Amino acid sequence: MFCPKCGVEYWDDRKWCDACGTNLQGLQAVPDGDIEAGPINRKALLVYLYTVRGLEFTQNSLESELKQNLATRGQLGKEYYIYKRTKSYTAEIAGIPIGIFLIWLGSLLRQGYYMYHGGGTALIVIGSILAVGCVLSTVAKIVYDVVRYTRETKAQEERLREEHEKIQRLKNREAELKVRLQNVRRELDKAYAVNWIPDPCRSVYGAWYLYNYLSTSNVSFNEALFHFDLDRISRELNQIMEMQQRMITELAYTNARMDQVVEQNQNILQSALRQERNQERMVEYQKVANSYLSSVQFYKQYEFLRDN
Repeated sequence: MFCPKCGVEYWDDRKWCDACGTNLQGLQAVPDGDIEAGPINRKALLVYLYTVRGLEFTQNSLESELKQNLATRGQLGKEYYIYKRTKSYTAEIAGIPIGIFLIWLGSLLRQGYYMYHGGGTALIVIGSILAVGCVLSTVAKIVYDVVRYTRETKAQEERLREEHEKIQRLKNREAELKVRLQNVRRELDKAYAVNWIPDPCRSVYGAWYLYNYLSTSNVSFNEALFHFDLDRISRELNQIMEMQQRMITELAYTNARMDQVVEQNQNILQSALRQERNQERMVEYQKVANSYLSSVQFYKQYEFLRDN
């Protein structure tokens, strides 16, 4: 049989509990498995909340990166270069027939009227200069435009090639992020399956608040849940989310690779499990221990912080 206060096993003829000194006379012993669950072991609770907080911030970090990648990829490949000529050829083209007309007119004057011989020569010279100048100017502009078009087309092709490579890298990263998100959500499901944290607190805000509140005060877990205010906490956390998110995610990543920290947290959870006599609470501690080890393996498997 077991002591109704501390859960230590004793024989029926015992009058006092050897562990806690409870008077066992006249008390009906509590059968195994019916011991009332006491408060959650605080150290085990902090290990649990630390695990949940790290996973929540990791999930938020991956979701933010995925959203940014999708937005970046959506902007690529949309702006295509349209070549435009530097200037119109209208003036040059119009000048060619005018020059030819002046040459023709000058020829007529030279042939028909001797008195206008000098004027006809001048018209021929002016018309020739005008026509040749317009032809040369048109050819020069065409050559310039062809050269510039070739150069800018090549630059456009190079830019499109680089964008295509960047889009492919983003697609690969997005596929990787989706797999990691799926895995971290699975780890969160394992952690929340313990059912210590109620649904309204199951978010990055709830995890941040509960861990910070309980790790810096002596209040009980139930009292911390009672004072949970999602609107106020979300306003406070949004102001420091970027800095906190990076720091907390990297801390979880680093600690998962520190054998001393992992062993210390495992010992805390195993100690809480050994001391517990309530069967339901023992199952909860075991779930927490399994969730913690699973999260450690998750961080060891994915080095996403080093990929950014």
